[in-house]
Amino acid sequence: MKLITHIGAFWLLASSAAAQTTWAVDHDSSALSFGIEIGGAEAFGRFDGWSAEIIYDEQAPQDAQVAVTIDMTTARIDNAQAAQALLSPTWLDVSGFPEARFDGSGFASIQDGDLKMDGDLALKGVTMLVPLVGQITIDGTTASARFEATLTRSEFGVGDANPAIAPTVNIVATVNALKIDY
Repeated sequence: MKLITHIGAFWLLASSAAAQTTWAVDHDSSALSFGIEIGGAEAFGRFDGWSAEIIYDEQAPQDAQVAVTIDMTTARIDNAQAAQALLSPTWLDVSGFPEARFDGSGFASIQDGDLKMDGDLALKGVTMLVPLVGQITIDGTTASARFEATLTRSEFGVGDANPAIAPTVNIVATVNALKIDY
């Protein structure tokens, strides 16, 4: 009986390990971007430096793990006035907080085929729970995903109370990845 229990436990561990699929991001076709309304017009920006560790299996989305590290010094925005202030202490404070990090686990199915993952976002010395919502498409050994989140700037101490600048920022992660263990 003891042998059967050990074999069963080994099988369960092997099964759960097999469901863990690691993905490598193709940075040439992926982007981490953001949009914010400034003076009634949408301004778009991006982070050029970021990395992600992704473990995801279609058969076990609840076991997914995502860790994203963002080099905040690589933030860029297409609004000239905002670009001057973006890296400053009032906004992203890249000298004091050169890195941000998102750590999430477990996707849950929600409406219209969307998936949701809650995770901790550490930004400018503040860590808060942030939900990502989007979709993943897998074709063999390649995956495409698009996820969005909305952040309230004041919760992270980003920017000032200027009424010409929207209080929220929309974050969009567009990721193409290759399966590296299968």
